Amino acid sequence: ACSATLALPFDWPFGEPGGARVGRPYGRPGANAFGASFGESFDEPASARPLPFIAEETAAGFALSGVAAQVLDGARADLLLVPARIANEGQSVGLFAIDMTAGAAGVAVTPLDTLDATRPLARIALDDVRVSRDALIAGRDAAQVLERAAWFAALALAAEQLGGAQQCLDLTLDYTSQRVQFGRAIASFQAVKHRCAQMMVLIESARSAVLGAAHAWDAEAGSVVPGNALRADIAAAKSAANDAYAFCAQEAIQLHGGVGFTWEYDPHLYFKRARASVVNIHSVSAAAI
Repeated sequence: ACSATLALPFDWPFGEPGGARVGRPYGRPGANAFGASFGESFDEPASARPLPFIAEETAAGFALSGVAAQVLDGARADLLLVPARIANEGQSVGLFAIDMTAGAAGVAVTPLDTLDATRPLARIALDDVRVSRDALIAGRDAAQVLERAAWFAALALAAEQLGGAQQCLDLTLDYTSQRVQFGRAIASFQAVKHRCAQMMVLIESARSAVLGAAHAWDAEAGSVVPGNALRADIAAAKSAANDAYAFCAQEAIQLHGGVGFTWEYDPHLYFKRARASVVNIHSVSAAAI
């Protein structure tokens, strides 16, 4: 089976409604790759946004150069999809395919040490990489395709975060119902009940936001680029999922007690994924909710 990854930096900007911040920030903008840093107007053309790679036309095809600091699965991909601005063509953007199994000359891939080891990142550097014209798999208007894909990725990640938060609660309920202290399961203690209830409240709030955004996405299935209302829905879903996952992962560790941070139990895996996901395709200013 062939694996592919998109060499798009996590801090590729999307924008926010009207260009005004209406939510609160999550994480450090630009800390991860492939994502949205929601810091510009939704009305800005996709083709005007910065890309890390430049493509210069040659007699036989194109020469690609540039660096993407953090790319998902960049060190394991057989096929590298490179969005690049085409030199001397204004705002034209193309999507190029590089076969990594053939040992492409000029491609430097450096695996990175990350907080979440289950989602590896790599630095991708292209130095005058020569490709044929057939490598241009999406024409000179690829920016809109990339933008739609990235908004869908934000929605998909919000759904993953929701599932992770639910699993944190399930693990916690299972553990606290078995852990006995003072002759009683600790799940019967009022303080533990309150903390689990707060986890559930955040999970259900995020579930409503994610499902709402998913329905809105289906309703706009025929559009080339998501409209402002849909973008706001996705940003709100990502923001709610950020809160729910981060809180539930933290509480899972706390309510597991002394074993919560050990490698013999799973909460630490969810905590690392939750922290990384906050800045992965992060929505620093969701929407007015």
